[in-house]
Formats: sequence, C-alpha cells, structure tokens
Amino acid sequence: FGACMAKRDEPRPKVIALTSALPGEGKSTLAMAMAITAARLGLKVVLLDLDLHFGGVSKIMELEAGSLRLEAYLRGELTLRDTVVEIDPAEVPGLYMVASGPASATPSTLLYSARVSELIPTLKRIYDLVIVDTPPVLIVDDISIVGEFLDAVVLVARWGKTTERATADAVRRLRLTKVPLRGTVINGVKSGGGGGYGYAYNSYYRQTET
Repeated sequence: FGACMAKRDEPRPKVIALTSALPGEGKSTLAMAMAITAARLGLKVVLLDLDLHFGGVSKIMELEAGSLRLEAYLRGELTLRDTVVEIDPAEVPGLYMVASGPASATPSTLLYSARVSELIPTLKRIYDLVIVDTPPVLIVDDISIVGEFLDAVVLVARWGKTTERATADAVRRLRLTKVPLRGTVINGVKSGGGGGYGYAYNSYYRQTET
C-alpha cells in the first residue's frame, strides 16, 4: 500500500488497480485489505469490483445479490448514487463499494459501455481513493479497457504458487497495454522466508519503473 501511494516527483495516485497473472493469487483479498486500511486512516475510499467474469472482492465479502449493482449501472438501469453501497459505517466509516457478480452478458462487452468512461473519473472526483479489483490478466485483458483511467497498477503474486513464467508473461501483457504498472506484491510469504522474497520484490519494483 505504501509503495503504491508514494512515488517521487509524482502526485499520489488516486486510482489504484490490482490484478494477478492467474486466479487464486490473493488480489481481491489484498484489495479489500488496502481499502479497509485507507479508510481507517481517515480517507474516503471506494472499492470498485470490475471482475464481471468471476466476481472478485464482492464474492469474498459474500454480499447479497441486491448489492451487486455494477452490471445494472453499466446497462443504464441505475444511477451511480444507487450503485454505490456503504459497507459498514459502524465498523469502518468512509468505506464504500461498487460491487459486481458474474455478468449475465459478455463481461468485456459491458466494459466497453460509454458509462465506464464516466464511472472511474466520477468516483475519482468524489472519493479520496479508488481501489479497483480487476480480473487476472492472463485470463482476460479487461484491464486494458480501463487502463487510461488508472493512476497505478499493482501485480499480485502468491509465494509458492505463481511461477516466474506466469509473472513474466503478466508483466509483458501489462506493458503491452501501457497501463501504469508500479510493481508487485507477494502474498502468502511464510514467516522466516521473507528475506529472499523481499529482494525479489525490490528488484522487480525497480524493473517496472524503467
């Protein structure tokens, strides 16, 4: 979180997207943790679940079907005010969400809706921080559809699961789409095994800034 928010000589990113190479690497869990942390620091935060294929952070949070409103918004059936839900004002004030589930139509087609070009910029004006959960980049290329609206992209990998080849392929794909890739976060590092992984993170982070 700190690495994403602080980059020398640039404004603090307000729209941070998380992706991974493949499913099961923890990006949605990390997106939720980042949003909660930022809200507890006093920021007004909205968590945007753009995984219309599988349902990302919305699935983890086990939200009721009535809260999964992104598809209806993209179809023009709801206003943005009716689409955003407040998560738990008593426990985490300042945390909001645009939730989604698996779309009934072709998900990537929905993301080409004219409303997508309004959605993220509008959220950026209203909230201090927008955290976007996007599908795995080696499965679908949805992040390229919204790339122009993102200030920073973080690639999430899982210790002991994500292969070097998958990570390299994901980095290559993200660079081809010209999204603002900032670096990677390693999930699932066991205690006592963090030293070597910290080195891999630092090396990768410098590489992605070039």
